[in-house]
Amino acid sequence: MPKIQYSNDVSGSLQEARGSDSRLNVSSRSDSRIFYISRDKGQAYVLHIEDSDAEAGDLVAYLRNDSKDKRLYVTDIHANSVNAAKFKIAFGDAVAATGTGVTPVNLNRSSSNDADITALGNGAVGGVGASTFFATIRVGAGGFEEFDTKDALVLGQNDNIVVEYDTGTTGGIEVDIFLFLE
Repeated sequence: MPKIQYSNDVSGSLQEARGSDSRLNVSSRSDSRIFYISRDKGQAYVLHIEDSDAEAGDLVAYLRNDSKDKRLYVTDIHANSVNAAKFKIAFGDAVAATGTGVTPVNLNRSSSNDADITALGNGAVGGVGASTFFATIRVGAGGFEEFDTKDALVLGQNDNIVVEYDTGTTGGIEVDIFLFLE
């Protein structure tokens, strides 16, 4: 079987491998960015927010990047509601003054990293408003919908987003925000 020479990326030395027909057989795998950040750095998280009596007009979720040296990337926002509802997502216009703290869950169970963020929800968030709405999620009664940002929603230091329960009958809602820091 012929030998194939290649340069080792780690050591820089010339290595040899055996291959058929002077070809090296390789395979590759491609996953989303959040997968690699979770696996390699333990910096991927989900916020699970519940409000059993959300009212139309309530800000039900608030997320702020507190990191001095990392950007926060939101990958997905999932919303469901007991009643038909419309959720609006916006950049926040200030630092939230009131709300219940929500602890992000690290998606890498072997990582002890904490997210350098502020997250509020599980009831109305106050002291902050929406400056620029950029997405809407419409949910049927008892339904679930997702806003996939394609990793393009990026928050720098002290930037924040809010999720508003815009229209719907008072009732239970849930919002899950998937994010990573890099």
